[in-house]
Amino acid sequence: MNPSSQSVQVSVRVLHSPGHSSANSQFYVYFVTFTNTGSSSVRLLRRHFVICDGNGETHEVDGEGVVGEQPVIAPGERFEYHSGVPIQRPPGSMGGHYTFSDSSGQPFEVALPEFALPVPDGYSSQAGQPRVIN
Repeated sequence: MNPSSQSVQVSVRVLHSPGHSSANSQFYVYFVTFTNTGSSSVRLLRRHFVICDGNGETHEVDGEGVVGEQPVIAPGERFEYHSGVPIQRPPGSMGGHYTFSDSSGQPFEVALPEFALPVPDGYSSQAGQPRVIN
């Protein structure tokens, strides 16, 4: 494992967002925090996510940075962002990795630990079709 990958810690928390969900889609907001525990700055370059839903559908997402940024995280600093993900049917999961570069420009990957997109309270499936119970 690249020593640089060990210098970035990742933590995630997720919330179901009923206000953005519908009978055909459940929406989750996730908050990701990066902590640079190393001795030099790192830059977040890219993200790669694998998103799975309760229907067995898998989607992959690749892109530059996060929420339109490619932040530089100094030693001892943290960077947090939040975003959202819809899935057709819970439960689901999301995981993947981020690509960073170290102070010499050398890229390295940091895992995004897989996390659950759980069945929300009040959710029911009837005749195979998801719906929200009011």
